[in-house]
Amino acid sequence: MQISQEVAAALGFPRPHYTHVERERRWLCRQPPAELILRTEAITDLYVTATQLRLREVRPLDGGRPCCA
Repeated sequence: MQISQEVAAALGFPRPHYTHVERERRWLCRQPPAELILRTEAITDLYVTATQLRLREVRPLDGGRPCCA
């Protein structure tokens, strides 16, 4: 399904050259290895109704600069 650029702009979506497909993987572990944690981030997801589209905001918890900006 394609969304027109006008509709995307009206909804506040970023321009297409800033978007990418993300494949998510998850693992369960008893306790995360503390020595391997380099940073922690707060993730906020916005799901667009009736689509498979998710917009994600990732912010560092220490108030620093995002790692992949």
